[in-house]
Amino acid sequence: MNQRLLKAVRVFNQTACTGSMSQAARELNMTVSAVSQQLQKLEEEIGLSLFVRNTRSMSLTEAGELYYQTTRKIADEAELMQSKLAMLKQQPQGVIKLVAPAGFGGGLLSGPLKQLMSEFPDMGVHLTLTDEPCNLVRQGADLGLCIGPLSDSQMVARQLAEWQMCLCVSRQHPLADSPPKHPSQLHAHDYISHIREQNMISQLSHPGGELFELKQRRLMVNNMQSLIQMIKDNVGFGLVPKIEVEQALADGELVELLTDWTVPNYTVHAVTPQRDFIPAKTQTAIKLLKAHFDSL
Repeated sequence: MNQRLLKAVRVFNQTACTGSMSQAARELNMTVSAVSQQLQKLEEEIGLSLFVRNTRSMSLTEAGELYYQTTRKIADEAELMQSKLAMLKQQPQGVIKLVAPAGFGGGLLSGPLKQLMSEFPDMGVHLTLTDEPCNLVRQGADLGLCIGPLSDSQMVARQLAEWQMCLCVSRQHPLADSPPKHPSQLHAHDYISHIREQNMISQLSHPGGELFELKQRRLMVNNMQSLIQMIKDNVGFGLVPKIEVEQALADGELVELLTDWTVPNYTVHAVTPQRDFIPAKTQTAIKLLKAHFDSL
């Protein structure tokens, strides 16, 4: 497959996967008009319409479904071939598409990404920050950083770090002046949490053997940075990654609660599509991220 046709196929596959030219354009770093032109030329060459278009979304025609099932495999094989050729050069290159939790944009990724771009001038990074569940296929990503257990069997997870969570509250909150001695005393106050925390362990344990389950969430948020800000704004208390609030704790803006109780840790995984071969650029990014997180 020549490079011109391969590019058109990649545009078609991404549009078919997302159901939107604008979304495909963002993920391919193209303009919407360029995506539209690629699709139009492809349909002209084939002589059939590949999409049913309306004002809000695009869906595949019967011909489009058949074309997608075939070209998806061809595009994967072409990418595999290019990755193997890059590996022969022993030099990571190309743009790596990385998806990470929004909270990681607060500085956790600055060090490793700066090092990557400094040491590997032929590499670039396309970073997407979101607290939505990892879907590398839909997002067209090479690598995802995910929190907690992995539920998608089509993905491969490699643990990068295990970090501590902490219960904390604003300095202006009543709990800051009258710290609870037992988790049951938290019931009189509003508990705010991340939506995905429902799928994680929120059980506190005491050295004496007692266990206590945090319940009665009054407010759930789908963004960790927003959750932390709401805790700072005295909306309620919450369970958050300690690494993301260390400065606020040190400055006295936030106060840690129930320090004699053990709160659950959470794991950070590097997630990749299940393939026989991992491109050099992805291997390099994983290695740098692991080394950086180990140093924190």
